[in-house]
Amino acid sequence: MRRAFTLGFLLAVSIAVSATASPSPVRVDRDHGVRFDLEGSVLTVGLVGQTETSTELWGKRIRAVCSPTFGYREALRVAVRGVQLWPTGQTELTYNFDRDISDRVKWCLLEDVGGGDVAGVDFQAFFPVYGDSAKDRRIGRRLREYLWRNASPRPWMRLVTAIFVEHGVISVRTRLRDDRRGRRSAREICRFIQGADVADFTPGHTVSGRNDVVLAFCGARSPTEG
Repeated sequence: MRRAFTLGFLLAVSIAVSATASPSPVRVDRDHGVRFDLEGSVLTVGLVGQTETSTELWGKRIRAVCSPTFGYREALRVAVRGVQLWPTGQTELTYNFDRDISDRVKWCLLEDVGGGDVAGVDFQAFFPVYGDSAKDRRIGRRLREYLWRNASPRPWMRLVTAIFVEHGVISVRTRLRDDRRGRRSAREICRFIQGADVADFTPGHTVSGRNDVVLAFCGARSPTEG
C-alpha cells in the first residue's frame, strides 16, 4: 500500500462548508484523472476528463483507503477502508467508511485487491515530489513510499524536504548539515535509493543538504543486485 502520497502537481479545489460541518477536502490526481472528495465519512471518487484509468477500475473490485497519518505503521492501524465492485461504464463511486477522518485526512488512494495502486492524492504536505513528466513524478512517489515504509524510524526522515526527478535521475533534498553526521545520513539515503525498485540502474542520483550543498552522489545499483 502506498502512501500515497503526490503534492507538487495536484489540483486543489476549495469547497465552502458551514461552520458546524466537517471540512470537505477535494483533490484530483491529474496523472490518472481521478477526483477524490471526502465529506464526513463518505468518499466520492470520480473519473475526470479523458483517462485510461477506467480500464483499471471498471468491472473490478477496488479498495479505497484514507489515512489521518503519514506514518506507515500507524496508517495500517488507523486508516479507513472500503472495498466494492466498480461497475463497468460508471464514472463515479461512493465509499462509506466506518468513521469520519475528513478533518485530519492526510491522503487517500485507490488500489486493486492485489494491493496495486490505481490513483492517489495527498491532502496535507508530507514532503512534495516534483517531476517534469508523469513518469518522473511516479518514480518520485514510489521512492517516497519506499522511504516512508522502510525508513520512517530513521532520524533523517524528518529532515527530507522534497524529491525531484528529472529524466529518471533522483535528487533528494534535505535539511541535513554539511558535516560528518549529515554526510553519513546522506550515504544511507543513497542506499535506500539503490534499494528501491524505482532506482533501476540509473546513475547520477544525489542527496543534498542545507543551502543545496550536495552531500552524496549515489552510485548506480549494480545489475547483479536487481
